[in-house]
Amino acid sequence: MKKKSIFKKNRKLYTFALLSVLGITMAGSGTVLAAGFPWGDLNPQDVASHQDTMFEHQAEILGLDVEIIKQGWAEGKNLREIAKANGVSVEAMQTKMQEERKDRMKEHLQILVDQGIITQAQADSRLIFMESRGEKGISERGEHRKGGMMGLGLGMGFTHNRDEDSGE
Repeated sequence: MKKKSIFKKNRKLYTFALLSVLGITMAGSGTVLAAGFPWGDLNPQDVASHQDTMFEHQAEILGLDVEIIKQGWAEGKNLREIAKANGVSVEAMQTKMQEERKDRMKEHLQILVDQGIITQAQADSRLIFMESRGEKGISERGEHRKGGMMGLGLGMGFTHNRDEDSGE
């Protein structure tokens, strides 16, 4: 007597499971597309404005003309590569970004104090913690940072080249 394979024996069950997974996948991708992936509900003018603001911010950080930033972006270069190609030291770029991050943190903490969410002492304590964390180069996940651009509004189109830091 010939035994049936497990697949043939449970063909209906496997077919149902496969169709269920496909259905859930299709429903999920429809939701993403309905949300306007990747920019949510932004209209074209908002997307253009956001990109323009990012180009201007990056140009300010590097002390370069916006057109140089746009050209580098169009060529697929990251901010570090644009800086190096235009004689801007990575250290100067990182210092400027750290200063901006600290200023923004101070502004956010002050808002929390003004709104009565935290005390000034708590804000001061948090700022000290954030400054010490930055000096150690530790990310929120406890990993050693390698100078990535995330969190500064620099992520759209600019990536960090990790190979460059690791010497690979």
